[in-house]
Amino acid sequence: MSILRYLCVDSNTMKTKDLHNNKSTTGITDHFKGQSKVGIKDIKEYFRKTVPGIQDNAIYARIHELKNKGIIAAVAKDVYSFTPKPLWIPSPDNDIKKVEQTIRKQFISADILLWDTSWLNEFTNLQAFRKLIIIEPEEIIAESVFYFLKEKGFKEVYFKPGTKEIELYAGNSPLTYIIKSLVSKSPVLKKNSHTPSIEKILVDLYCEKELFYSYQDVELSNIWTNIFKKYIVNRSTLFSYSSRRGKQKDIEEFMNRLNLIDQV
Repeated sequence: MSILRYLCVDSNTMKTKDLHNNKSTTGITDHFKGQSKVGIKDIKEYFRKTVPGIQDNAIYARIHELKNKGIIAAVAKDVYSFTPKPLWIPSPDNDIKKVEQTIRKQFISADILLWDTSWLNEFTNLQAFRKLIIIEPEEIIAESVFYFLKEKGFKEVYFKPGTKEIELYAGNSPLTYIIKSLVSKSPVLKKNSHTPSIEKILVDLYCEKELFYSYQDVELSNIWTNIFKKYIVNRSTLFSYSSRRGKQKDIEEFMNRLNLIDQV
């Protein structure tokens, strides 16, 4: 190895060590202390002053590590918070685990998301006496999933029901399964996850007023306000998905009424 190459490698190694030590972590949190939101431009400027000559890929690697440690969180595209709230992570119960395991035996690699309206109880004033398990297969297999669950003996399974169907046929059931087609590019909790992200759930509650009629009006405002207060909500993800549903402008206006647009 040439002396020049050795010096370059050694220099890069030193930069990596500088970026990953505890002093570096303390330094960046102290530097941005008191700022609710910090843009990528300011973060890059900080690292370039701290470690002269550092490349963008090393900066993004450091940001990724800080996110994994819970020191920062993305609140929009290239915008971060250094006082992050926790990520929303639900706790699936046996009902949802059972139906998912049944579906996966038949539709092994299909793109299917599942969630449970009882997960909303921590955000509402009134506690629902029944729950809906929402099953969202991709459009091409949605109806097949419906008939498959019926054949497997699952009761109270409905395919794309309206308000009247739910009130008339499922109103007295403590557990109802709803099959509806998955919106393409729906955000998920994490990569390769079968659980929708909190941003998707928020948007779906707003958009599908007939299906989620029990969670409208005051309760919808409660859910949105309490989720934003307690957990990280990525606005870029939320607005991107609401745009796919044709509701971005409506949701921005709704958020403005609740004073959520600039809340971190």
